[in-house]
Amino acid sequence: MGHKQSKIRPVFEPLGSSQFDTRMFKPIFNRKDKPGSPKRFSVFPVDASKVNLFFFIKYIRSPDTTQTEELIINGNLIRVPASVANALRALDQNVEPIMGLTHGWTPCFWLDALCVNEVDESERTSQAQLESYIQMAATFVLDLTGPKAKIFSGKVAYTAPVVNIDGSLGSSLMALDNALANSERLKSHQQGGLVWVER
Repeated sequence: MGHKQSKIRPVFEPLGSSQFDTRMFKPIFNRKDKPGSPKRFSVFPVDASKVNLFFFIKYIRSPDTTQTEELIINGNLIRVPASVANALRALDQNVEPIMGLTHGWTPCFWLDALCVNEVDESERTSQAQLESYIQMAATFVLDLTGPKAKIFSGKVAYTAPVVNIDGSLGSSLMALDNALANSERLKSHQQGGLVWVER
């Protein structure tokens, strides 16, 4: 009997025909990964106008492509410039405020180097034109362009269902309390308002 091969998705699945079609990604956490292993991500096509919760990652992309790091995207091992890898590392470094703002739900993220097939000139052009809309439509913007990471509010302050942390009534009530306080705090923010600054 032959060995069953695991199905590996393409790095960039084709986009649909909507004017707001793009790709977004989510980190994949695998307990079997050893420290220092390439980080894993799932990248998938979406209609940006229909995604309820996502972060736009704003960063400075270095023109230097000689320094690279490995990532695993949709099961494929690829190399990305160090500036891109550093931006993705910021997701780990700032996971607490990110998860706090989303009430524990894992959001989608948009970052050009992971979401755009830059080898395809036509797609690169159309996605560059769409980028300002994606940033405007984002729930939050993670700004990594300065010395400290910042998070700005996007189109709407997101209110998620309560996350039951460990099944106990006490933690559920605490989560509800935190969620209500968080959503009330966010209501006061206008689009583009500063929500959080790295200490």
